[in-house]
This record gives sequence, C-alpha cells and structure tokens, in this order.
Amino acid sequence: MTRSTRVFVAFACAAALLATTGTVALAAMVYRAGTVEIHVTDSDHGVAIKIPGIVFPVAAVLVPSSTIRDAARRVSPYLPAARAAIDELVRCPDAVFVEIEDHGAHVRIGKKDGAFFVDVRSDGETVHLKIPLHALEPVLSRLESATRETV
Repeated sequence: MTRSTRVFVAFACAAALLATTGTVALAAMVYRAGTVEIHVTDSDHGVAIKIPGIVFPVAAVLVPSSTIRDAARRVSPYLPAARAAIDELVRCPDAVFVEIEDHGAHVRIGKKDGAFFVDVRSDGETVHLKIPLHALEPVLSRLESATRETV
C-alpha cells in the first residue's frame, strides 16, 4: 500500500469514527430530551402528535428576540410561579398529584419519568399530554432573561 493510500484510509477511518461519534451523541441528546406527546381521540377520530423534546431548547434560541420580549412581557407576572412549579416538579418523586373520577370522567395529573402529564378520559373522548420537564427549562430561562432585559 502506498503512503498516499495509507493516509487516505487513515483519514477515511477518522472521518467515519467522527461521524459515528457525532451521530451517537446527537441520538443520545434526542433520547434524553424525551418527547412531548399529545393524543386526542373521540368516538370517531384521533390525533397523535409526538415532538422531540430537543425542539424546545432549540426553538428557544431561534425565536427572534423581539418575539421573546413580547411574550415575556405578557407572561412576566406568571414567571415566578412557573419557575417555582418547574423547580419543585423536577425535585419531587414520580406521583399522581390530582385524580378525579366523576360522572364517567377520569382526570389524572402528575409526574412520571421526569415528565409532567395530564390524562383525561370521559365518555368517548380521551386526551393525553406529556411534557418532559427539562424541555421547559430553556424556554423558561429565555423568558426570564428577556424579562430582566426589558426592566
């Protein structure tokens, strides 16, 4: 094998290793971020939406500053409560916080595997919402930062 062939093979192997490492790292980030899940069904139809949780931190960075400032101005009275709620939800163990059964309806609100969930079942209708808590952190931080900038 000539020297140039060896250099090419070494470079190709290094590039393949780098690409594989990058792909594995990206897959791990997406897996860790979890998915936001929204499922709505009634007696005739159903809609299921799954969004990778990694979308929210990325979106928090990509949204224009003027839009973030406007949103922060609108929600600023609620940010301290949102921060306290998320911080405590992250710290608390998995649990069902609210469970109501009444007149054929069943509602559960809680935390499981690091995600906040709301499940509602009634006659012919079901709604399921799951949001990974750590996906909310960058969005909340960006809103808090924008609130401090506008003061």
